[in-house]
Amino acid sequence: MKNKIALYSALLLSLGGIATTGVSAFADATDSNATSNATIKFLPGDGVTPPVDPDDPDNPDPGTDPEDPGNGGTGEVGPLSIDYVSNLSFGEQKISGANAVYEAKNTTPRIQVTDTRGDKKAGWRLSATASPFTGQDANAQNVVLRGTELSLKNGTAVTTTGNNSAAPTVSDVVLDGSSTAVDVMTAAPDSGQGTWVDKYAASNVTLKVPAGSAENGVDYKATIDWNMVSAP
Repeated sequence: MKNKIALYSALLLSLGGIATTGVSAFADATDSNATSNATIKFLPGDGVTPPVDPDDPDNPDPGTDPEDPGNGGTGEVGPLSIDYVSNLSFGEQKISGANAVYEAKNTTPRIQVTDTRGDKKAGWRLSATASPFTGQDANAQNVVLRGTELSLKNGTAVTTTGNNSAAPTVSDVVLDGSSTAVDVMTAAPDSGQGTWVDKYAASNVTLKVPAGSAENGVDYKATIDWNMVSAP
């Protein structure tokens, strides 16, 4: 009897081992692993970058500057583009007997640029020149507002959230109506990529007019030329 019990137990153990082995083999047979790839390649951007909100560059420009209505940007295409420049207004002023400095009336004077070249070894330079302020008097004669200085100072470079590029350098600018170009923003290699806005407080955009220059009733106007070029 003892032998029968022992044999029966051994048989059960043997069958149990076979069952267990079968389950393990089945589990191993259904295990599977694989790998795949994800790829992407970039080319320089060639589209138009619309103006952004200078106070929140992640959003479009709200177009709320009453001194510059309808300014929808330059429409320039990339990969290196000047997207937006403010038309500066100094309003109507009383003629002063002394040298006078007038502040811009704009809400947020600014310049917006974009670099989508994708070349970390190349920088860029933004410069400006301004013509003299000219107009016509009551006799339709051309007149010049002599000795003026148009200044843009204490600008701040802002960009979209998460931009990994270092900021470009912003310089103070004084335009005296000569043909001399003045640097406004410069980007060293591996900086200034993406969209950047150089924004100013209106109090930091000024026009200095010497005494004895202004003539009554003349609408004076100057043209500012902005130039953005690739730089090492």
